Amino acid sequence: MMSTIAKGSAWRLLVQRWAESHGWPVTVRGIGFAGDDIRIDAGGPMLSVECKNVVSMKGLSGWVDQAAANCPAGWIPVVVAKRRGRAAAEDGYAIMRLGDFGRLCETTPGGR
Repeated sequence: MMSTIAKGSAWRLLVQRWAESHGWPVTVRGIGFAGDDIRIDAGGPMLSVECKNVVSMKGLSGWVDQAAANCPAGWIPVVVAKRRGRAAAEDGYAIMRLGDFGRLCETTPGGR
């Protein structure tokens, strides 16, 4: 059975590889250190990402608060949670506050 840290590291690596496959530069942070897990510079929006691989989504509001608290100024906080029963990163959930979603839309080409 995989430890919680090992599961989190494996999921973070999948998210990292997914972002890199899109050509976005990724900065990886160590699990257990203060701050976000990874940072993705998507060529406009800069995402501060908390990666979560847990059985239950009960901690959702706390994760969103954690992502916002760990987010550097000017970046957009997002939680990427693994979907149960799905192995691929692109099947995970991207979760954020609506205000942050609005900021994301404004920073993408064709946005406001």
